[in-house]
Amino acid sequence: MTSFDFSDADDLHKPFEIKLSYQIDKYPTEAGKFTLMKSPVSLGFFEIISKFMLASASLPERKYPWVLGFSFGADEEETINLPAGLQIKSVPDPVSEKIGSIEYKMIYNTTSSQELAGGGTQIKYEKRLPIDAKQMSPTEYAQLKRVLLASSKAQHGEIIMLKDRQN
Repeated sequence: MTSFDFSDADDLHKPFEIKLSYQIDKYPTEAGKFTLMKSPVSLGFFEIISKFMLASASLPERKYPWVLGFSFGADEEETINLPAGLQIKSVPDPVSEKIGSIEYKMIYNTTSSQELAGGGTQIKYEKRLPIDAKQMSPTEYAQLKRVLLASSKAQHGEIIMLKDRQN
């Protein structure tokens, strides 16, 4: 971890933010002429607050309403800077699910070496999970479970890169 910062948790007029910076050497997997990698943030390692908040949604189904007590939202962003010599072959497909008061969005955006000052490629991962309800009926809870399943499946996507011929 290269840096860690967080916003004022006592200021209820602004969203609480945690910012982490880290560097992982030799993280991607080499597979012949391809290099494979999963976004560390997409794997859920940093879902500190949402895992705690959604822990009570562990039942597969409910007979009575699920009471969270407040609306909730989690936004995650990650910027990955790749060195020159790697070309993006594919990134995971975007996911967008909106069911009632629950929404889930996940997308990858890439910026090519021609647009960056030092060469290389930049990949930006964005995930959004707002829940605009303080409690959910058993039917709405089932919808939440479907959205959380879509979120879980999205964690399996890999970024596939092709090594330049010079490397």
